[in-house]
Amino acid sequence: MEPDLSMQSKHGPEDSHELLGRIVKVMETGTIVRVGRVECVSPNGDLIWIEASGCEPRALYGLALGHSVVPVE
Repeated sequence: MEPDLSMQSKHGPEDSHELLGRIVKVMETGTIVRVGRVECVSPNGDLIWIEASGCEPRALYGLALGHSVVPVE
């Protein structure tokens, strides 16, 4: 299945490192799949780790997996 490119985040790989430590919404095909704090960003900025919180485990998301990531204001 091809990633939904219509929901691309304004945060592309080049500025994903600015999300480190911030609370973000992770969306897939227009639906929020996770809200959490960015714990780690891959060197190329394509992938982010959202830290564990409550019963939600640490998880990997990003444009490379078909997600859009938007900071929570």
